[in-house]
Amino acid sequence: MGRKGTGVEIRGKAIRIQFSLNGEVVRRTLKRDGIAIPPSSENLDEAKRLTAEIRSRIADGTFCHSEYFPATRKDGRPLTVGEHLDAWLAVQRIEPSTAAAYASAARFWKSAPCDEKGALLGERALHRLKASHVMRALTFRPRLNAKTVNNYVTILRRAMDMAVADHALEDNLVRHVRYQRQKTVS
Repeated sequence: MGRKGTGVEIRGKAIRIQFSLNGEVVRRTLKRDGIAIPPSSENLDEAKRLTAEIRSRIADGTFCHSEYFPATRKDGRPLTVGEHLDAWLAVQRIEPSTAAAYASAARFWKSAPCDEKGALLGERALHRLKASHVMRALTFRPRLNAKTVNNYVTILRRAMDMAVADHALEDNLVRHVRYQRQKTVS
């Protein structure tokens, strides 16, 4: 493929693209709905256009890896918010009581409806998470006190920070969710 090549190659029954990012060669097999895209002439032309677009955005400094290649599971389907919360919980080195509180927050987020259709936040693809989904999820539990809400938001925020650090997300949109003000007793 060389330095001036198209960055597109046929690998068996799939198309793989290649580009350089931060001094490292990145190779990705193109998939649609988790299935490798077959190498037809139309698909190869599309792969060339995609590779050129990626290289142009890298040169401009506007490339977002997760926009083109969202975090995926081994079966090729997108990683969900719930799965990422589980992964984040698994790497925490904390006391059992703290782990229980974190697990409670994770259960809340995984089971909370987050849109007008009642879709669960935990089942939403990680790369499709919006701050509005988080805020909507909180509206379904109006009796939670401000401290609990803030604790839950903190857990989700920390989990999404790990997603950013792992390059699964470009930005932590949970950072845009405001903490609740706690009522003071006078």
